[in-house]
Amino acid sequence: MIIHFSIFKAVFGIIIWGSALCMGIHFFNTITKAVIIILLLAPYLLFLKVKNLLNREPQILISDKGIQLENERLISWRNIKDEKLVVEKYYGRYPIGHIRKKYLSFSTEYSNYNILINPLDISFTNLENALQGYRARYENDHLN
Repeated sequence: MIIHFSIFKAVFGIIIWGSALCMGIHFFNTITKAVIIILLLAPYLLFLKVKNLLNREPQILISDKGIQLENERLISWRNIKDEKLVVEKYYGRYPIGHIRKKYLSFSTEYSNYNILINPLDISFTNLENALQGYRARYENDHLN
């Protein structure tokens, strides 16, 4: 299974942060804390979304051999321990808003990995099913 950055999420972010930047520029003559924050934050977040949109390299490869992250070697299932999906909730100042950060978490003998999966083009359930399926295939092929 090949997992890329989500084009939809990147384009949506570009629209939101591009609009915020335009509004910040429009209201530049009324310098307030909100305008200053928008003018400082929006260009950076816009850059990150454009970078995600242009990066079409696979971010995660999952197979019956193991997990390979972008720009790293394949990590065999034999070396992977405690793979799980984790959800962290961050609550804002107001009761209506909160952010959920979703991670693929696993460890090896030498490292711990926490890969943010929110910007990727895969659902939490599909990733969980893929991890279980490929782990089971590996165990069936190598432990029997």
